[in-house]
Amino acid sequence: MLHFNPNITAIEEEGAFAVLDRALALKAQGKPIINLGIGQPDFSPPGHVLEAAAKAVRDGPHGYTSPIGIPPLREAVAAYVGKRFSVPVSADEVVIVPGGKVTFYFACLLFGGPGAEILYPDPGFPPYREAIRSGGAKGVAYPIRVRRRISVSMPRRCCRW
Repeated sequence: MLHFNPNITAIEEEGAFAVLDRALALKAQGKPIINLGIGQPDFSPPGHVLEAAAKAVRDGPHGYTSPIGIPPLREAVAAYVGKRFSVPVSADEVVIVPGGKVTFYFACLLFGGPGAEILYPDPGFPPYREAIRSGGAKGVAYPIRVRRRISVSMPRRCCRW
């Protein structure tokens, strides 16, 4: 008999997807819905974007790339970051990943562990808490307050360096 790891039950549902499911159900009933819950636009991409995507599918290249990103992109990122922040950066120090979620998850695995605390914005992206927990760390929320613009009020303990 197949046995599952009991830790799977500790994973929280991502609320934005619950909202998406509800919005899609209401839309299927013919209700007019503007869903701002998941950050997914409710309109088609512009024509020039669709044409560029079709050209890329037609012309290639196709297949898997390096798991750390294609060299020309890593070189361009290294050059940009080096210039932008006036620091030396080589392409060997750059890793390209398919999105922010995986980047944050990797960081939590790298810097987490027993006794570690990782700050996350509140309110913020719900998967942050899950990634922190998966990394074995304690999540510490820091409040974001809206005044004239969104600003971050970091707890004093994060600035001990």
